[in-house]
Amino acid sequence: MSSIKLNTGQTRKLQLEILDLLVEFDRICRKNHIRYFLSCGTLLGAVRHHGFIPWDDDADIEMLRGDYEKFVTVCNEDIQKDKFFFQDSSTDSEYSWTYGKLRKRGTRYIRPGQSHLKQKDGICIDIFILDNISASTKIQRFMELSTRVCRKILWSKVGALRATCAWQRMLYKLLCIFPHNCILTIYFYIVEWYRDKPTGWLGFFNTEVRTKRGYAFSSCWYENSKECMFEGHGFYIPNGYDKILYLKYGDYMTFPPVEERRGSSPAEYIRFSDGLEINGG
Repeated sequence: MSSIKLNTGQTRKLQLEILDLLVEFDRICRKNHIRYFLSCGTLLGAVRHHGFIPWDDDADIEMLRGDYEKFVTVCNEDIQKDKFFFQDSSTDSEYSWTYGKLRKRGTRYIRPGQSHLKQKDGICIDIFILDNISASTKIQRFMELSTRVCRKILWSKVGALRATCAWQRMLYKLLCIFPHNCILTIYFYIVEWYRDKPTGWLGFFNTEVRTKRGYAFSSCWYENSKECMFEGHGFYIPNGYDKILYLKYGDYMTFPPVEERRGSSPAEYIRFSDGLEINGG
């Protein structure tokens, strides 16, 4: 099944579902005095559009490791269980990613090549984690490469179907033999090397993000936060948002060419909370 090409109305419908998740996430964090920051395209949307980038189809959050762990601890008690659920490797034994997701009950969101996975799905927001990282670029590269290998192994059940080359699909099939719990243990061991050693730098190991500085962000950019209006709601962004966005996107206030204006999280099947279903052609 191919990826869905959402029209403007469908994209907006998805964004409003995601907005419900952001509001619930913000409510839990405010209640428990937990720091978070809008991230990636969601941060860009907040600064440039005061809402979603018109063609965006997902939402991202960043949290420091300690804040993330606090969120995981309080979430099960404070979340509106009839509408939402939190998912990571501690709450879903079939979940193989290295970060958490807040998902909306009664919905489905299946990405290409993932319909066979046993993990729970649904429209979601991604909750990424920032970890202390060495100031040494050599150690940064080693940590990034090591964690990337771990992520590729965890992704192998998808790669075995989605990789474009036959030899790559064969390699991913071989990588499937590694127990994902073992790989997650290795991943978490690496990213927490500098947990109690503030270095002035933070690493982003959840997915592939390379900036002009390499793989690190100055921790001072995340020391404080400010409220920014997003779709009529106040959400938090890091005080160093300008430098962060510049590192990731360059001249971020300039719109990309029309041919590049597309979402980053394609799906092959979506079911909205009102029951509407969309399938890839």
